[in-house]
Amino acid sequence: SNILVVGDVNSWDSNRLLTRAADLSNNLPDFGAWNTVVKKFESNTSSTYVDGQGINRTTGNPNTANILTQVGANDQQGPLVGAAYWAHTHDIRGTAWTAQSALQRPGLRVKSFLFDVNENSASDNTSYRRNQNQYFTAAKYGGFETDPTNSSKNPYNTKGNPFYRDDLTTVDRYVWEDTDTRTNRLGEANTYFLQSDARGVLSAFNDIFARSSTTARSIAGGAIQSKNLTQAGDTIYQGTFDTADWSGDLLAIPVSVSSTNVVTISASNNWTAATQLGALTSPATTRNIVVGNVGASANPVATPFSWATPAGTAGIESSLRTALDKASPSAAADGLAQDRLNYLRGDKSKEGSPFRRRNKLLGDIINSGVVYSGIPTTSISSSTYSTFQTTNAARTPAVFVGANDGMLHAFNATNGNELFAYIPSWLGSKLSALTNTSYVNNHQSYADSPPVVAEAEVVSGTTAVWKTVLVSGTGGGGQGVFALDVTNPAAFTKDNVMWEFTHADDADMGNVTGRPQILKLRTSAFGASATYKWFAVVGSGVNSYVGSSGFGTGYPALFLLDLSKAAGTPWSLGTNYYKISLPVNGNFDYLTIGTLSATKATGLINFRAALGSAREVTQIFMGDLHGNLWKLDFSLLGSVDWNMSKLSSFKKGTSAPFIPYPLFIAKDASGNEQPITMAPSIAFGPKPDTSYLLFGTGKYLESADKSSTAQQSIYMVYDNGSGSGDSSPVSASAISGRGRLQAGTATV
Repeated sequence: SNILVVGDVNSWDSNRLLTRAADLSNNLPDFGAWNTVVKKFESNTSSTYVDGQGINRTTGNPNTANILTQVGANDQQGPLVGAAYWAHTHDIRGTAWTAQSALQRPGLRVKSFLFDVNENSASDNTSYRRNQNQYFTAAKYGGFETDPTNSSKNPYNTKGNPFYRDDLTTVDRYVWEDTDTRTNRLGEANTYFLQSDARGVLSAFNDIFARSSTTARSIAGGAIQSKNLTQAGDTIYQGTFDTADWSGDLLAIPVSVSSTNVVTISASNNWTAATQLGALTSPATTRNIVVGNVGASANPVATPFSWATPAGTAGIESSLRTALDKASPSAAADGLAQDRLNYLRGDKSKEGSPFRRRNKLLGDIINSGVVYSGIPTTSISSSTYSTFQTTNAARTPAVFVGANDGMLHAFNATNGNELFAYIPSWLGSKLSALTNTSYVNNHQSYADSPPVVAEAEVVSGTTAVWKTVLVSGTGGGGQGVFALDVTNPAAFTKDNVMWEFTHADDADMGNVTGRPQILKLRTSAFGASATYKWFAVVGSGVNSYVGSSGFGTGYPALFLLDLSKAAGTPWSLGTNYYKISLPVNGNFDYLTIGTLSATKATGLINFRAALGSAREVTQIFMGDLHGNLWKLDFSLLGSVDWNMSKLSSFKKGTSAPFIPYPLFIAKDASGNEQPITMAPSIAFGPKPDTSYLLFGTGKYLESADKSSTAQQSIYMVYDNGSGSGDSSPVSASAISGRGRLQAGTATV
């Protein structure tokens, strides 16, 4: 709860705050005594006070004593200060609210924002303002940060001491002082505003309202420990972000169900990842951080993110050293490369000068979903799998999430301790921006895409071995995907990085904003002895208008990347990766794709696979940004025929090469294409080999999407299982249009 105080409080009525007798039975605190506590702090005098948790603490100021202060002098100069301090650090309607016990509200406290209208211009004098002005002092003690879950601008202290962080050991004036680097805010109390004109008042209001709108929030997908909620309890893992300083957190939230099936989500957390990282005594040297090496042929694929290895040999690549030696890609080298690396690892010694001050080590988590990995799945039937499952049944459970600090993080799901972090190689040139003091106003995306974790059989040398694999893109952070062996996340090293695949390996690879999938596909032709391989299947994402400054060609594709690609081996189309290119702009002759639109984005983001009896992929359904819903049939074809002409269930022509066309094209009533970014949901149809496909349209990827008024729809279409390899339909899709569908309405 916030209180806003404006104007002159040196009246007789306000002075009664100090002179009236305390009467706790009638809910009247001793503000005079609390005024004295503030005086003891300011004068650096040792005295005992009781904090908001009921624990005895000692006053004290690590700075030079304020010998000019008149706070409380003659009971005339500071009647507001004690009240502001007490109300900020104690429950204003706690369990001692005796006279009106029905109105007790434990936890309800006040944060004071004060405007000084600067009567007679006295507050223009900096010494007077900061040493004798009760408005400034009331803001200093009534507005310092006390909330560890919302300390977006400043470090916090819950023990009532605005000069130390919460450990009462680390001196930090920014608990009370504004971290704003604007000249008129340097040295000012965080909630004090000196106002001499109407424009200044409006600016202060904007500042306050901006702060209240930047509280931590979450839009990242969460993860739950178990699919079955029982009375024994469970845990929800949820990522958060705070726009005030672009910090983030990962919360472990207990959830339970009673014997009467009432579900309860706890108001407190088992742990928060940011708190665990913040508790590390030497994060710059103890954290397990690995970074990818550039190029598909790199061997090793990755290296520890350190300036030098323990043996004293070179650590990170020279290209990354060069990138870290600059404040931005276009800046000149400044000799701070190693300092920047230490900062990114968690060193706080150079925060404030020359690097950005951080409230938390963990970056904001926005679009990256959280993934939980515990005991390996029991759903795989294989003679070689059972041993793997048994061996790893007791492994450390982990949660994985990407953050915009440049890293994919793995945390111990039980206690929140960081197990490891991974930095994809293509983020190297962007890392220095995270240290820049202007970063808050120039936020970027880094590891901002949902990962996937699953078990897969991977060929290592000549031996097939089971592994738990993580695959992820980086969303707006860059164009590529990576694969990690997370079979034993507690023992992760650089050798567990399997590979990276970027636009340098194939120009059609874009910014992967969707969730990859780890899938088993039959590579042998129909009728031949069945052979299978495991692939990371990835939509190319978005990269692109023609003529844009982005990379890539602009053509959307579905990539099938062999999980077994060996380190040092280049990517080779048709050998260790496959690409299914989609037609665009209504030109379904993929052999003559033609010219892309300069104004209408292309892209393939998400997809859904249907599986056969051996849990192999039989069909894939996917929608693109031009509203096309495609159906690919893998059940009859081997890898040699993995192209759109062969795989599309609907084709024009009587002989190869066929021209593919979609199952359905989503358009509004006026004929405008509706982009599809979600993965369709599949439900069994009324007959064998039939299905219902449910999906919605719309996208939120570009600036123009914020104000778009385009009509979007939710569709369910029926796939009757038939294909067309020799027809030439009049319509552009198998289902001719929305006129074939039953119209529905939705009420709110």
